[in-house]
Amino acid sequence: MTGRAALSLLLAFAASGCVFHEVREQQQDIDAYCLVSGTLAAANELQGPFVVTLARASTAAGSPAWQGIDHFVLEGAGRWGFVAPAGAYRIAAFEDVNRDFRYQEGEPFVAPESSAAVTCPVGGRFMDLAVRMPERQAGRLDASLDLSTLTPRDSVSQVNATLGQLTEAGRITTLADPRFSDDVARSGQWRPFDFLMEGYAGIYFLGPHDPRKTPVLFVHGINGTPASFSYLIDHLDRSRFEPWIYYYPSGAHLAALAGHLDQTVAKLQHRYNVKRLALVAQHGRPRGARLRAAARSGRACR
Repeated sequence: MTGRAALSLLLAFAASGCVFHEVREQQQDIDAYCLVSGTLAAANELQGPFVVTLARASTAAGSPAWQGIDHFVLEGAGRWGFVAPAGAYRIAAFEDVNRDFRYQEGEPFVAPESSAAVTCPVGGRFMDLAVRMPERQAGRLDASLDLSTLTPRDSVSQVNATLGQLTEAGRITTLADPRFSDDVARSGQWRPFDFLMEGYAGIYFLGPHDPRKTPVLFVHGINGTPASFSYLIDHLDRSRFEPWIYYYPSGAHLAALAGHLDQTVAKLQHRYNVKRLALVAQHGRPRGARLRAAARSGRACR
């Protein structure tokens, strides 16, 4: 091996080491967030759906004592969870009787004052919190809990927000959206924390939801983007189907991504009362010819 070839190989290994070091640092940033999770039980097994809310003390003058900063949707009794910055929290919940995704007076609720305080350190894990939903009780949930500001509006507030709060759920866009570029997708593999903080992750729509059509959820592979499905989406029978596209940082842990996708789909199903959903998943990053062959073979939901 020549001296120049040896030097090139050493530089390549050094560059790879820097890249993987950056990936580790990004994953450490994600792991530094606090996990708050538990179960919700109901007095009546026929109750549901439920919205569980992560709340922290409000600092705004004249506002309720607690502010909702993230929410988790459950169709019935079951497990919920949040990923949040270190801090002090309480859990609130309500039964969304009329399925309008908002608390209404008269809906059964658990107020934040009645739940245990959770002081979560960096990287903390609280896995066994229990919430029990009554059938009815006096008072109003919104007398103590402000649910009006659940979406961050600038990069500073996003850094301090829960990761679930940064997820797009139903934003209408096009496949030409700059966030779907190859450069952004690659950043999701090597810098997944930054990808999440920029608010790229989530499920996007390519037009207003039509309740007469069946959603087709497209899930890209490693380093892919929603634009990878342009051929299939262009040939989708839009008289019967509507495309939903999932975008995520492919460098994040697979188990975390599975939970993220499951909860985002649950939110949209609850919001739009969706009963059926088709799925098109991509393994790796297929070439255009393979996508066109799949479309011609009838596997493109035509």
